[in-house]
Amino acid sequence: MKKSFAAFITLLLCASAAVAQAPAPSPPPPQQSPELAEAARLTVEVVRLYGLQQYDEALPLARRAVEIRERALGGEHMLVANALNNLGAVLMHKDKDGEAARTLGRALAIIEKNGAGGTELAADINNRLGLLGLESKNYKDAAGYFQRSLAVREKVRGASDPAVVPQLLNLTDAFYLMREPEKAHASLERATEILNTVDPKLDLPTARKLQSYICLLKMEGEEELLREVEGAVSRLESPGRAGRSVRPAAGGVLNGRAIKKPPPEYPNAAKSARVSGTVVVRIMVDETGKVVRSEAICGHSLLRKAAADAAAAARFTPTLLSGMPVRVTGVITYNFVLQ
Repeated sequence: MKKSFAAFITLLLCASAAVAQAPAPSPPPPQQSPELAEAARLTVEVVRLYGLQQYDEALPLARRAVEIRERALGGEHMLVANALNNLGAVLMHKDKDGEAARTLGRALAIIEKNGAGGTELAADINNRLGLLGLESKNYKDAAGYFQRSLAVREKVRGASDPAVVPQLLNLTDAFYLMREPEKAHASLERATEILNTVDPKLDLPTARKLQSYICLLKMEGEEELLREVEGAVSRLESPGRAGRSVRPAAGGVLNGRAIKKPPPEYPNAAKSARVSGTVVVRIMVDETGKVVRSEAICGHSLLRKAAADAAAAARFTPTLLSGMPVRVTGVITYNFVLQ
């Protein structure tokens, strides 16, 4: 379990960036000077390049926008805070030895001095500082930033708005990494409750983020929460089917419904390397009981393909809802044991 938890920590840290908000252009001030107009143009270009993941190209433009606004407006203007936030967002992808944290800290100080700590910009900056806290393993500090970001977002958008989901998932990470699973479960449950209630929209990054919890929930025996997470993933991956023909299996587990479940072949490479362990495969079963998609979501890399291939060959009894067959998503667990 200790080894599995260590692997899960790595997965959480890799997935965290998926719930960091992108920078947003700032509105131009009234009676904009040519110099400030140039800063506004640069900001729009920084946002565009950031969206394209062209961080090297965005970085000098983001620095220039900060310089122009500081010179024209002084060091305590809200537009300077906005420019610093954008620069910090880019720096987070450049591994700049703490420069991102210092830049975002400056932006947050300006916001608080201007009495704007309850704005969405403040929520974005707190969220980014929390992500940096996770990366530096300052989990308690990270949780504090995420909680402040969540409080602001809830006040501005409402407690049930999908905009609070990124903060809830980041809090889930922080609590897991602090070894506080009950708090992690509570945050994750709130996030999935929101996602399973609102009209579904295609959101593959959030679906992938939610999948990162499936293996741990399976190991923890949290079958009900696992089912809720599976339901949210299905809605985010296939919003056109949500509420009509895709259902998460009870507890997310399909093993008990199988009428055919061939064992996986033990890969020779895994045997030679003396690799063993558990692989969890997420599958979708169609209305006839046929597996139409299988993906290994955790387990050793040398074992994953064999597990996914075995799951693809499985067959299940059709699942009925109000007498009608429906598609079902769930997980199958395979244990590879060296003889």
